[in-house]
Amino acid sequence: MISIKNEIELVCVIVNYGLSKKIEKLARQNGSKYTSCVIAKGTSSTGIMDLMGLSDTRKEIVYLIMESEKIDSFLNELDFKYKFYKANHGIAFAISVSNLIGCHYNYYNGKSLEGKNMNDLITAIVDKGKAEDVVAAASKGGAKGGTIINARGSASDSPCQKIFAVEIEPEKEIVIIISESDKTDSIVESINKEMNLEKPNSGILFVQPVKRTLGIQK
Repeated sequence: MISIKNEIELVCVIVNYGLSKKIEKLARQNGSKYTSCVIAKGTSSTGIMDLMGLSDTRKEIVYLIMESEKIDSFLNELDFKYKFYKANHGIAFAISVSNLIGCHYNYYNGKSLEGKNMNDLITAIVDKGKAEDVVAAASKGGAKGGTIINARGSASDSPCQKIFAVEIEPEKEIVIIISESDKTDSIVESINKEMNLEKPNSGILFVQPVKRTLGIQK
């Protein structure tokens, strides 16, 4: 176990399917001791893409832990090699981490995570089949798209379906959206209005400040 004192961040890199191994290799070359990848589906609010049926594409999300002082160099290299400055080439963002145990790290930072941020990460977890509704509602609120991840839910107060007396955990979908901070409230309000998240078992939504972004199109 490595105990580190430098500030660390969680970096999320969303790329087209098939690029994750290259991103993970680049991250390790830049000092990351932990990387992980999940498969997701990307959506875009670009009208012509919707008309052509090309707005939904398979994506890979690479999660990596990296010391803050190394992230700018990593993002610059990522931008140069994979052209994140061009539309539809990928996005990346970083979030502060206050406590981490495992993956060869042992880290705790008691500081409160305060300060100005230009972007937010909106995460909504809903029943399978409703993620597209979340993305549509978010678009009405000003979002430019989102990424959908398949998941499973487990809650002690929610009923589970039983098959042959075996409890089956309900399938869920996770929607992640990067929004400009001044649009976050509008997007959240639009999602809540459409999905009625305040109703029990309708889903949950939370917002986190994002420290750095790459590939976000204005």
